[in-house]
Amino acid sequence: MFAQVLFIVYTLFRLVNHLCFAQLQQPEEIIQIKDWYCGNDAITTAISYMVSGICPRHRLNRCCMAHDHCYERWRYSLTALYQCDDHFAYCIYAAYCAENPFCANWLFETHVKPIQLFGDDYKRNMDEFIKHT
Repeated sequence: MFAQVLFIVYTLFRLVNHLCFAQLQQPEEIIQIKDWYCGNDAITTAISYMVSGICPRHRLNRCCMAHDHCYERWRYSLTALYQCDDHFAYCIYAAYCAENPFCANWLFETHVKPIQLFGDDYKRNMDEFIKHT
């Protein structure tokens, strides 16, 4: 059991390192707000776009797109929605960890924390919907 846990931790460590160094080689893309995936309405999208401007946006946009797709695919599983949020947090960390720890922390505070604070209402409503269908 201990060997399996150690192997998993080692594998995750190598994956994080690989993702971090792979990000260093990607050129910056210009993302227009019309192509921005972060946020669940016009207001939160605009806020997300503005507060993320100090960091390379294309990485965050990819994480938001993956998070949206995860929610669409697993919308009927409350447990899976929480896992989508965990993957979103990990995606942001992996995208910025090596090159810019400030952005990793800033985007965690401005994008992951709000999901943790306000996303539970959505998940509770979805859970009630699932129970009544």
